[in-house]
Amino acid sequence: MARDIQAVAPSPIFAPGVVAHKRVTVTNTATALDALITIPTIDSTVRPTGVYLAVESGQTNTVYFTFDGSSTPAAALGFTLPLQPAPPVYVPCQASGYPNGMIKLVAPSGNTYVQAKFEWTSSVG
Repeated sequence: MARDIQAVAPSPIFAPGVVAHKRVTVTNTATALDALITIPTIDSTVRPTGVYLAVESGQTNTVYFTFDGSSTPAAALGFTLPLQPAPPVYVPCQASGYPNGMIKLVAPSGNTYVQAKFEWTSSVG
């Protein structure tokens, strides 16, 4: 019994769920995430479609954040990032990837380390 062999398109450039981790030093001046660190990309063009944020284990300062691209976080405005061992906060981005200035962070009590986990949830291939 003969069978046809069908060609299959090659796999995408990367698999859904690819991640990158970065350590962010948040200061007492409200600053955009992309001003504190370089946002990772794939092939220098594909920006992440989401980011998880949490205050690093051992840190005790409160970190406030906003993710609308215009509001400045402070004790009276914004959300707080969870301290370990609480799970991180997930902030989805636009389908085209993380836009500059979207997430702003501030640690009023001084420098605080935050862990950022970036992910790409769709393929580019």
